[in-house]
Amino acid sequence: MNTQPSLLDIGPRLRELRRQQKRSQQEVADAIGITKGMVSKVETGRSIPTLPLLFRYLDAMACPAADFFADMDGQPVTPYVHRRAGEAEPIERELASRGFDYLQLLSGEGPDFALRAVLLTIEAGSRRDRVTTDAYEFKYVLSGTLDYEIGDHTLRLEPGDTLFYDGRIPHVPRNHGPEPARLLVVYLHDQLLRP
Repeated sequence: MNTQPSLLDIGPRLRELRRQQKRSQQEVADAIGITKGMVSKVETGRSIPTLPLLFRYLDAMACPAADFFADMDGQPVTPYVHRRAGEAEPIERELASRGFDYLQLLSGEGPDFALRAVLLTIEAGSRRDRVTTDAYEFKYVLSGTLDYEIGDHTLRLEPGDTLFYDGRIPHVPRNHGPEPARLLVVYLHDQLLRP
């Protein structure tokens, strides 16, 4: 399958590079002067690294930028993103998450934003700490019920409900019901060109 490279691909590519070198997130964090949590946010796509951070990461991994980006160009740019049924890919999130399964439907970019659409399945009794994402988040509940914690608020979400919020606010969905909950989630990274 030919897909256009995206800024949203950088984090998973950094994770793969780190794993190839058999280095821990903590080792990389110490080498570049950030927290292990920030390394996790970058590698899972919750945060897109700034150019200085990206170059520090590559330097710590002894990977020339030209090598890292070598296979990311050469694809013709089209005015659309299309992914066929069956081409969705699982994406890895936080290791501490249990019962949160993400399936990336598509990702795309505009001149000053990046968008990722995923299908999120949250198993009954799942658990995870609150997280933040450097993006706005849109949720549409397809099935199941959830208690969704955003900052100091808890909302009850049912099938057909929608939710939109700034993902920089600590948040977590909790599935206390007997069935898995499924959501369409759209992340809008809007600060790519801002200092």
